[in-house]
Amino acid sequence: MKAADRPRAGIYTRISLAALGDTTKTGDQERICRGLAERLGWEVVDVYCDHSKSAWQKNRKRKQWDRMLADVETGRINAMTRC
Repeated sequence: MKAADRPRAGIYTRISLAALGDTTKTGDQERICRGLAERLGWEVVDVYCDHSKSAWQKNRKRKQWDRMLADVETGRINAMTRC
């Protein structure tokens, strides 16, 4: 795959609600996602990390999530993963 044809990926990491059993640290999530992106041939453009921002509350603001979605809208990234 030519570099110009490779998907441009964003990696999103956050700490999930521990009660659900997912306590994988954000650094580990990034490492796992980078491995997946490499296997898929994706270029990682940016990492979006919301530290201590579980998504269980409806009114929770996650700035990096919003930034990633804005990058999708502008075409900066066209693939994303969360591991």
